Amino acid sequence: NELTQDDYETLHKRYNPEFAHELENYITLTTHNWKADKKNEGELQKLDGNLFSFKAIIEGEFADNMFPMEAELKLKIGAQVMFIKNDSDIAKRYYNGKLATIKSIQDNKITVQFFDSTNELELNRETWRNVKYNFNREKNKIEEEEIGSFSHFPIRLAWAITIHKSQGLTFEKAIIDAGEAFAAGQVYVALSRCTNLEGIVLQSKIYPSSVKTDERIIAFSEKESSEHELINNLDEGKKEYSKTLLIKAFDWSKVLNAVNDFIDIVELKQIPDKENVEQMALTMLAKTKLQLDVAEKFVPRLEFILEHISEPEKEEELNNLITRAIPFFCNALSTELIQPLNNHIKDLKGKQKVKTYLKECVAIEAILFNKLNQIEKLQFGNSKFYAGNSFAAGIQISDSKAIKAKTEKGDTFKETFNQFKEGKTIEQIAESRGMAITTIEGHIAKFIETGELEISQFVSSNKLLKIQSAINEIGADKLTPLKQMLGDEISFGQIKMSVAHFNFIAKN
Repeated sequence: NELTQDDYETLHKRYNPEFAHELENYITLTTHNWKADKKNEGELQKLDGNLFSFKAIIEGEFADNMFPMEAELKLKIGAQVMFIKNDSDIAKRYYNGKLATIKSIQDNKITVQFFDSTNELELNRETWRNVKYNFNREKNKIEEEEIGSFSHFPIRLAWAITIHKSQGLTFEKAIIDAGEAFAAGQVYVALSRCTNLEGIVLQSKIYPSSVKTDERIIAFSEKESSEHELINNLDEGKKEYSKTLLIKAFDWSKVLNAVNDFIDIVELKQIPDKENVEQMALTMLAKTKLQLDVAEKFVPRLEFILEHISEPEKEEELNNLITRAIPFFCNALSTELIQPLNNHIKDLKGKQKVKTYLKECVAIEAILFNKLNQIEKLQFGNSKFYAGNSFAAGIQISDSKAIKAKTEKGDTFKETFNQFKEGKTIEQIAESRGMAITTIEGHIAKFIETGELEISQFVSSNKLLKIQSAINEIGADKLTPLKQMLGDEISFGQIKMSVAHFNFIAKN
């Protein structure tokens, strides 16, 4: 709650409202929703090109006031966006608050390029679940029931966001508009989002009246014993948190649930060698139940030691107990659960019609790996119990990104070309490759433009003349106006291939 004149002068060296409008790859943090919305809408309108709209997929019960983002996402190529959810994929390619630019939009597919690298990523929808909890008297436990879901691309326009929504996020560069701050701590939150002073540009001056502090915090800080109390509270809090983590590490319910989920998907899916896989899953379940029995007997002993940890001999007892427990549980996880599942995933990679099943298996494997990692990294205070190699050393964790990874563009075009040469129609190629017809037509257009395929194989001479006439009148820069002029008789694909044909003629 102190800010000297020198502090103000240092801070206001970053004040440059005109310069702020010329900056790229900056995010603006502002006090009010309407300011953020106005900035985002204005910047989106400035971009050339088509406006694309993507709607949420809402199933079951999911009230409007629960929506994690706008139901309709409007984008243009070049738009600045921010991820609003951590990546659910094991690869963890993005996180809540990561910034990116829309690189391309095609066939309902969005590709972004991250601010902090040249890496590009084709987005998948993420799903938010609306879960209802019921008490199962028979099993004496609370069960989840999904009653609705909201699925959308996990991004929002991010030339600007409110300071409130920026809490917990970190930025290298930020334009801060906090002159109209109205809440305690709002200026502090805004300034502390940025990793360095040089990355801050102030769009509005911050006056003493803008800096508000919660009176309860001031009152606490003015107590003579407050600093001592705070240090003691922090130490006690750390100990209690460490105790909670230790006990939670040996809660085997998530492991049991994961293995039960594996049994369920094996039963539901048509997979190769299903009978042996079912037997493997049942063996894993039996092993998990034995592990669970040991864990349930182990936890009460652990809780007793932790309750009396202030006694000198109990720390040594705790160390001996955990040091013996880690190899037992980690070996069990690694050899009895992770390794069999990992081998099963490897065996199925590359086989037909198992992509969805494999992704579910990889998600289950990730839960088991996370539990293993949790136990290996256990510590109490600053003391670690285990510092050796991972018990899963030699087991390469499966990557769901690799399962769904797309073929390189050159290869995927070539595959379409080869199938066409084998005598398949565009419709047959699209079906066999699981792609949209418009995508396959786009591939074909590439080979028409290089002269490797003839336009006459796809577009009649009569239609070609009509397309040429329309191009002469309004140009070939954009397909939509051409389609509107030519009507339903001629498809987008035929227009695209014809444009490629005329490009080939022009070049040759």
